[in-house]
Amino acid sequence: MMTIIANIVMVVAAVLDLCVLLFLDIKMLRLSDYNTSRYYNQLIESGEFSSMKRLLVFAVLIGACTTMARMSWMVMMVLAAVILAQAIVLAFSKIGKQDKLEKRGMRLYITTVIISLLLIGLISYICNHFIMDEASQVAALSALLLASASPLIIMLVNLLLNPRKRHNDMN
Repeated sequence: MMTIIANIVMVVAAVLDLCVLLFLDIKMLRLSDYNTSRYYNQLIESGEFSSMKRLLVFAVLIGACTTMARMSWMVMMVLAAVILAQAIVLAFSKIGKQDKLEKRGMRLYITTVIISLLLIGLISYICNHFIMDEASQVAALSALLLASASPLIIMLVNLLLNPRKRHNDMN
């Protein structure tokens, strides 16, 4: 029972961290004028894929896959605390100091969050139904996986929505 509660806490912490990381990724995509190739080049040039926040999420993902984390609810709570602390630090240090998103960025953010939540739920349901694995544990791992790959999710949703920037002279 405590393992399930710890996994649910991990899901909540990972989803909060995912939302913060997606928000920061949308800000960076906006700087690239919503152009996916320029955004990818900016990610590579800035070293964003190997930044500390991505490596921390990836390290927690690896830690959550270990036998000790699967057997001990205390290990999952510690890992959830680490991810939650990162989400809080990033939210208050980076998001509060930047300006708000425009309509296109907000639409892209909301769509990405909804698709991410649907993916987490779908993966959990499929693994619980067909593989007979604990749904809360699969949800935690899939949320961490999506958080570590958030720039790729942003690029995919950006390509799916295909936003085109309007020019002022096209009125």
